[in-house]
Amino acid sequence: MKTSAELAAGDSAEMFICYSKNATNSFECIVSSLVATNPTNGTFTLVVSAYTKTSAKPASSNFTTDKSFISGTTGFNTGSSYSKRYSQTGAQSSAGSNAAAGSSSPASTGYSYPGGNKVNSDKKTINSSFTYSKAQTDAVAAKAIMDAMKTGAASSLQGVYLKTTASEKARASNLQMIVSAGALSQVAAIGAAIAALAMAF
Repeated sequence: MKTSAELAAGDSAEMFICYSKNATNSFECIVSSLVATNPTNGTFTLVVSAYTKTSAKPASSNFTTDKSFISGTTGFNTGSSYSKRYSQTGAQSSAGSNAAAGSSSPASTGYSYPGGNKVNSDKKTINSSFTYSKAQTDAVAAKAIMDAMKTGAASSLQGVYLKTTASEKARASNLQMIVSAGALSQVAAIGAAIAALAMAF
């Protein structure tokens, strides 16, 4: 995600993607959030979280208009639609430096916080990286899940949010995500889709 101006003290931003996990009504949402802790000194705090939803497909109507996807009147942490599976707060880091992982809560199996979570030295570009892995009993089971995810990826819900002293805006839309065999090769596809959404800011 990239903002049009340098992040100022107290500014916050969020970006997320929700996609189908398997053939049943089960969805995974990966959420990255940032607070400009002390941008004068180039210091920021990044959090990466994972939520699941089993009641229905995620939709933009699940969230309060132009409010935080996490803490709005309706959102990931409010209401009963989403269940938090994992949250990892990175240590406060300076612009251009990776945010080292702190303790996770809850410590759900399969999730991890790799390097690559940071705000670039331009103080505008927010990078987020997240990993989830789960072993399957055999190739047939693994292929079934991969095929379901490829189908669900054709219309994944993605969103961006930015709050500054001057304004507060959020955008969510169904966009295509690319899934490749062996691993979820989401980075380029998500980056392009999020960039398209972020153009509204």
